[in-house]
Amino acid sequence: MEYPGTKLIKPIRRAIFVFFVALFLILSPAIIMYTSGYRYDFQNGLLKETGSLNIDVLPSTAEVFFNNIKIKSEIPVRLNNLTPGKYTVTIKKEGYFDWYKNIEINNKETVYIKDVVLLKKNLPTLIHDGTVEEIAFSPDAQYLVYSIKKNDRKEIWQKKTTDDTEAMIVEFTNTDPLQLIFSPNNNFYAISKKQSPYTQVLIINPERPEKISDLAKSSKIPITKYQWKETLSPEIYYSTEKQLMTFFPDNGNQTFITKNTFTDWFMENGQLWILTDNTSTKKAELIKDYLGFNNLFSEDFETSADFWQILTAKDGVVLIKKKNQPEMTLFSNNKKYAIAGEKYLFSKYNNWFISWTPWEIWTRAQNEEPVLLNRSGLQLQEIIPLDKYNTLGLIWAENTSVLFPYYLVSHDLIDQKINTAVSDSDKRILYFGGKYNDKEGLWKLEY
Repeated sequence: MEYPGTKLIKPIRRAIFVFFVALFLILSPAIIMYTSGYRYDFQNGLLKETGSLNIDVLPSTAEVFFNNIKIKSEIPVRLNNLTPGKYTVTIKKEGYFDWYKNIEINNKETVYIKDVVLLKKNLPTLIHDGTVEEIAFSPDAQYLVYSIKKNDRKEIWQKKTTDDTEAMIVEFTNTDPLQLIFSPNNNFYAISKKQSPYTQVLIINPERPEKISDLAKSSKIPITKYQWKETLSPEIYYSTEKQLMTFFPDNGNQTFITKNTFTDWFMENGQLWILTDNTSTKKAELIKDYLGFNNLFSEDFETSADFWQILTAKDGVVLIKKKNQPEMTLFSNNKKYAIAGEKYLFSKYNNWFISWTPWEIWTRAQNEEPVLLNRSGLQLQEIIPLDKYNTLGLIWAENTSVLFPYYLVSHDLIDQKINTAVSDSDKRILYFGGKYNDKEGLWKLEY
C-alpha cells in the first residue's frame, strides 16, 4: 500500500532499512561503551576509559575545589567521566581548616572521600592555671580529673563538665608521676603512682569525692597490679605477691579469686589471662583460664615470662609487651604479629587498634594484619581519638597535629608544645594541659 503522493519503491525502502540497521549497529556499541565508562578523546583521536569521584563530608555547606576549580554542585558531590590521572581535591569552609588531598583516578574505578569532618579553627580557652601533667576523662564525658603541680606537691582536681563546677579532691606531698584511671563503664576512678608496687591506690566516686577508699590500705600489703572490671557497678581487680582479689568500692567488700602463682595477669569479662613459665622449658606461656579450666593459648616464646607483661585482651585478641622495650606482640585468630609499640589504644567506636613509639604508628583493623601507618622523626608523645571516624590528634614534642588516617591527610591543630590531652569526641572538645601563649594551665579547645 502506498500513501498518496509517495513513491516508496522497493529500492528506497531497502535503503531506509539498511540506514536504520547501520545506525543501530553504530549507536548501540557507542551507548554501551559510554555507560561502561569509555570516552572518545577528539584531541588525540583515542578511545579512553574513565573513572569517577564521590565526595561526602561534613559540614555539607563546605566548598569543593577540583584541580583548584570550584565545583558548583553541593555536597555530596559526584564527578563522572574523569580521565585517568592525578588530581588535587581541596575542601574549604570559612572558620575551618582546609582539607587537601592528592588523588589518582583509575579506569572504571570510583574514588570515595567520605567519613571526614572538617575541624574548626578556634582558639583555646583557659580553664585552670597551673602545670597540668596528668588528665583523665570519664566514660560519659561528665567528669574531668587532672593534676596541678605546685612546687613540691600535686593537687588532684575534679571538674564536672555539665555545669563547670570544680573542686580539689586530694593533695600529694610529692611530684611523682601519677596515673588517673576511670572505670570503663561508670564514673569511679583510681589514682596511684605510675610504677608498681603501689603502696597507695585511691578509689573515688566523683559524686561523693569526700569519701575516698585506699585499695592498698585495705589489702595491707603492696599491690602489684590493678584493673577495673567492665561492669556497670564499680568493681576493681587487684593482685599482691600472693593472691588475686576483687574489691567493691561501694561497700568496701573484697573477694578472693585465686592464688598469685603467675608472672602477670589480665581479666577479660570474667576470663583470666595468665602469663607464666613452663616448668620444663622455662619459657613463657600465655594461658586463658575460665572457671578454673586452663587452656594453653600460646607457647611460642623465646624468653621467660619475666621479660613480658599483658597489656590488654579484647574479644580474643591479646596484646603483650616486652618490658622496658618498644616491642609488642599481638595474638589474634591463632596468629602472632610482632609490632613496634610503647603505648596503645582501642577505638571506642570499633575494634580499630593503634600502637605507637616516638617514631612509628601501627594500626590494625579487625581480622586484618597490623600495618605501619606513619613514620616520623618528630617524637610522638600521645595519640588522642577525635571522632567516630578515627580522626587522630597527634601530640608531638613541639606541636599537635591532626591525622585523617584513611587518607593520610594531616594538618596542624596547636602550634605549641602541650603536655597531655583528652577529648570529648562526641561533642568535639579537646582538653589539654600545657603552655599556650606563654600561660600554663588546663585549656579547652572546641574543634
